[in-house]
Amino acid sequence: MSKIKIIEIKCNTKILKHEEGSRVQVKSVNGVPTDSFWRRRLADAEIDGCCEVFSDAPVKEEKKSEKK
Repeated sequence: MSKIKIIEIKCNTKILKHEEGSRVQVKSVNGVPTDSFWRRRLADAEIDGCCEVFSDAPVKEEKKSEKK
């Protein structure tokens, strides 16, 4: 079972309403953002460096609710 974690992404350029240098908290599963926008930005970042996963960020875990 995968756990949902919160990761911090640092914006190296202005992305939407996020200024350069700001950090955004995003839910992720196994280090991959659940939001498709941030998945695409991180894929683009390999080419243009627009953002990065902030390695010093404390990782917070959320328990995924189980359906019975």
